[in-house]
Amino acid sequence: MTIHTSEQNNIGTFTEWDPLEEVLLGDPLGAMKPGEMAVFDAVVPPEYEHVLDNIFPSGSRCYPSDLIDAARKEVTELRAILEGEGVKVHVAQPIDFTQPLKTPDWQVPNQFCSSNPRDSLLLIGDLIVESPMADRSRYFETFAYRDVLKELNERGARWISAPKPRLSDKSFVSDLKRDADGRPTQWLTTEEEILFDAADFMKFGKDILVSRSHTTNEAGIKWVRQILGSDFTVHEVETKNAFAMHIDDTIMPLDEGRLVYSPDYFDPAALPDIFKTWEMFEAPEVIYSAKNRLGRLSGWLNINMLSLDEKRIIVESNQEHTIKFLKKLGMQPILCEFENYFPFVGSFHCASLDIKRRGQLRNCF
Repeated sequence: MTIHTSEQNNIGTFTEWDPLEEVLLGDPLGAMKPGEMAVFDAVVPPEYEHVLDNIFPSGSRCYPSDLIDAARKEVTELRAILEGEGVKVHVAQPIDFTQPLKTPDWQVPNQFCSSNPRDSLLLIGDLIVESPMADRSRYFETFAYRDVLKELNERGARWISAPKPRLSDKSFVSDLKRDADGRPTQWLTTEEEILFDAADFMKFGKDILVSRSHTTNEAGIKWVRQILGSDFTVHEVETKNAFAMHIDDTIMPLDEGRLVYSPDYFDPAALPDIFKTWEMFEAPEVIYSAKNRLGRLSGWLNINMLSLDEKRIIVESNQEHTIKFLKKLGMQPILCEFENYFPFVGSFHCASLDIKRRGQLRNCF
């Protein structure tokens, strides 16, 4: 499949750092505790399980309204920053996540949320792919982005969907094996059908990185390779994270030649040889501020940043160590409060989807 450039269709992105011109943001309005907890149970370490109890006390399935309001306020701040920097912004149109889902194979009492469009949509060049997500609660999540997808299609983007999965019990291991510390020793998803989350893929021009995880299987990786064709090389990289779900709290490129990684989750030696010319930096650990009332959700959401270009990068405003680290590297961090968004399972990179970055398809190595 030939992937067209953004200049041809006024749509497209080939890297994580080319100048950002247009973006889609998520919206946590109406967020619910997932109706199917298999994926969450696989990706949440035991030491963080108390956070779910803090968010959903007394058996509630709805995110607290004050937490949603606080997170939405931060999205509004993020939008203002982006528009102030000349970026065109689209925002998700939330659907009713209280609605149950039922197929011939399964049913769940409710859905999840539309906070993280990066999870469900893979955009490379002018090609937009709806992901066949492994979480049953997220089966129709891309409906929240349909108005934007229709507009992009009318502007020339090619909009396709991966094969819709059945997500029957055959798609998951029946009893996830764990070690003495509660760490999974196998992946939740089987090879029964094509499964992947878009956030397990990261763009480096003609080279794409992907990590096998609890939400992305080998069949999904193979399918993306086939769809992208010979213009791209999809490299599978191994993670150290037994709870892996998405690559963007594991590694994050800063520009063409420099990359930051989370040492708990990733060994730079796992990267393909093409990265030998790149500089690798161990990320500072995340800071949770005194106002945080829920508890830690991840040790590395601080590297889940959003680049505006090779210098400017949006960083959570409480991350003093990360801000100092980036300035030392000559970057220009743009600060935005986003800690209230963390409980919706993401930060800036998760909460956004690049629609257009100015730049051509090229070899970045």
